[in-house]
Amino acid sequence: DAAYAPQIHERDSQFLNRFRTHLGQADLSVMGGKVAGDSDAWMVGGDLAADLGGGSVHGEFSYTDPIVREPFDRFLAGYEYRFPGGQELPWLDDLWLLAEYYHNGGGARETARYDFVGVLSGREVAMGREYAGLGVSKVFTPLWTGELYAIRNLKDRSVFAGPAIKWNALTNLDLLAGAQVLTGTPQSEYGRLHTIYYLQAQVFFGS
Repeated sequence: DAAYAPQIHERDSQFLNRFRTHLGQADLSVMGGKVAGDSDAWMVGGDLAADLGGGSVHGEFSYTDPIVREPFDRFLAGYEYRFPGGQELPWLDDLWLLAEYYHNGGGARETARYDFVGVLSGREVAMGREYAGLGVSKVFTPLWTGELYAIRNLKDRSVFAGPAIKWNALTNLDLLAGAQVLTGTPQSEYGRLHTIYYLQAQVFFGS
């Protein structure tokens, strides 16, 4: 795969290549190219996914040198597992679990230096440096499914949590109700924001 994003100033243009392949039972890719910041700014990285212990392990890594600031690295490691049906403990049937750790070397060490503009503009995805993530999904019945996703900034201890419940109300209608709960101090990444609630309806059309 190759992608080119031209800009008015060439220093802000981006051109990246990605090569994907298999290694045994693992899927992996390598990517790299020019990134925004300077005419000579570059990055290189890759990702890996493989089966392990009945579940799936995955990881991502990148190293970026924007020239206009210090080089930095980013990496993510995670593991997910789904319990099959027929467990001795019924509540484990069809229970899906995910755990992840994310290191953002380009993030700020102090809350006073958080780049809110970068996140709001889509240029950055996180402001801090160290994060832990958790995902849980449980099929209660063929019609009801509950899920929870949570992220914790390990430095400022703020938390984003997204509980939701899905109901297959009709053959062609799914209803999803949930919230985005944000907690932390006013200076933290998630504590500055407000909790929101939402209701989503999804309709399917077929012949």
